[in-house]
Amino acid sequence: MGSGYEKTAKEHMVLSGLENYIEDTIEYSDTILSIHNDVEDVKQTAEDNHRYAMEHINDEYNKLESHIDNEVYNLKDMDNDLKDYIDVLEERIEELEKLIEEVQK
Repeated sequence: MGSGYEKTAKEHMVLSGLENYIEDTIEYSDTILSIHNDVEDVKQTAEDNHRYAMEHINDEYNKLESHIDNEVYNLKDMDNDLKDYIDVLEERIEELEKLIEEVQK
């Protein structure tokens, strides 16, 4: 029997594979870190772009809402002006009708 420290072929293969994995991980750690940082940068850029787009949409919505409110106010004001003008026209028509009646007598 061999000592407890002797490696079987299977153990040797597993340890060799782990050693290669650790070496590769160390060798490529800068690349992995760079990729990780790139992914984080892309995520941050996407969040920033989304926030900017939402702020821009909100600003445009507020401008549009203000513009519509002004237009509605102007239309209501025009409506009041038209009502006043119609009242004046109705008075003038009544006056003209009276004049026509007087002329016809």
